Amino acid sequence: MTAKHFLQTPPQKQLALRVEFHWHVDRFLHIVGVANGEHFEPLLTSVEGSTVDAWPASPVCQDLSMMESTALFVGMAGTSHYSASVETTASAIRFDMACRLKEAPKQLGSKYRILDPVNMVDSEYLGFFFGDRHCGRLRLHSHNQDKVATIATPTGITLCVNNLPASYPVTVRWNYQFELEDLPVTNDNQRLLSNQTTP
Repeated sequence: MTAKHFLQTPPQKQLALRVEFHWHVDRFLHIVGVANGEHFEPLLTSVEGSTVDAWPASPVCQDLSMMESTALFVGMAGTSHYSASVETTASAIRFDMACRLKEAPKQLGSKYRILDPVNMVDSEYLGFFFGDRHCGRLRLHSHNQDKVATIATPTGITLCVNNLPASYPVTVRWNYQFELEDLPVTNDNQRLLSNQTTP
C-alpha cells in the first residue's frame, strides 16, 4: 500500500526512487527506497529522536506540507528550530536542511538506518538487490562536503555537520541527495554488490 505522503522520481527502466513520510509518536520519519509499480522496497529509514531529546539524530519534522515534487517541513527540539525541503529530480531526491541554533549543538546532522535488501555500504554508495530481476545503487552526495562528513557502517549512514560557527544564535544549513542507478543484473554487478561491503 502506498503511503499517504510520498515523493517519487520518474522510473528509470522500471525502478523509481521514492521517499515516504510516516507519522511516528510526535513527528514524521522518512523512508527512502525503490518502487516498481505499486511495490515499494525500503532501503533506509531516518533515525529519529524522542520527545525529550534536545539534540536528535535527525532534523525534527512535525509539520509537513506536500506539493507536486517538493515536501516542506518544520519542527523543534530543545531550543532549536528545524526546517527543510525535500525535492525530487529526474533520478534523485534532494534534502536541504536547516537548523536555527541558540547554542553550540552536541550533534547536528542526519542519520539513517540501513534496511534489507541493502548489502553494500560505503560513504558514497548503497548497493541493493530488488527481487531477482533488478539490482542497483544509491549514490549519496553532499553539495557542501566541506561542511558535511559522511560516516558509513554496515548498519547505517550518518551525515555529521562540522565546521560549526563560533558564535550564536545562527542558522546552519546542510544538504545532500540520493541518486538512483538502476543496474542490469549481470554476474559482474552481482559480484560488485555482494563483495563491496563496509568492513
